[in-house]
Amino acid sequence: MATRLGSDVLLRALNAILPQDIAVRDVVETGAEFHPLRSVSGKLYRYVIYDGPVRDVFARRYCWHFRQGPLDVAAMQEAAKLLIGTHDFRSFSTSGSPRKSTIRTLRQLSVHRVNAPLFAGLGLCSQSDKTLPAEMPTTTDFASVSETAIPPKPPISPNLELAAGMGPGWIICEAAADGFLYNMVRNLVGTLVEVGRGVHPPAWTADVLEARDRRRAGPTAPPHGLFLMHVTFSR
Repeated sequence: MATRLGSDVLLRALNAILPQDIAVRDVVETGAEFHPLRSVSGKLYRYVIYDGPVRDVFARRYCWHFRQGPLDVAAMQEAAKLLIGTHDFRSFSTSGSPRKSTIRTLRQLSVHRVNAPLFAGLGLCSQSDKTLPAEMPTTTDFASVSETAIPPKPPISPNLELAAGMGPGWIICEAAADGFLYNMVRNLVGTLVEVGRGVHPPAWTADVLEARDRRRAGPTAPPHGLFLMHVTFSR
């Protein structure tokens, strides 16, 4: 969209008309070839689970409160490793998805217990909080971001303090891929939770992947624990 307004003026104008739960944090000029959908080469999602016995009333809108006891994160980590790579993720796509292909490259699927408070981990407290994996670009100059901006196995976001114990608390799941199917992240998390609660062994996720049948996977995790953390654009 061509405009004679400067980026600072446009930023203020957009935020003046947006609802209170949406904010534009930056405005960057791009080339005519840039497209907000077709130029995307990768995305990073985070899903937040709280498996403590008593709900956190301040964070209840931003996490899945799993009430059925502490999850086995080690088993979830083992199960997640079996899903990384280029596969047909049809088992993790909600029916009715308009995508022509269900093949995606999942570059990261990590599960960790963290000590950090929820809001510090999500970057909801301040604009300066950086929540991207260490090797992912923080630039918003789309012309300078390459196809290789998302590494094969990016680490968990550096501002999250990993928990030393295995007791109940905060669990962070992070998934990075070249693209995601409809509800894919929430279906992945729901499947990993089935492993974490002891319903299935970690190897079950490989069977689910091979089946290419949504009915074989776990339930869809609730929507309010899901956050889109970063989008990478190709040249």
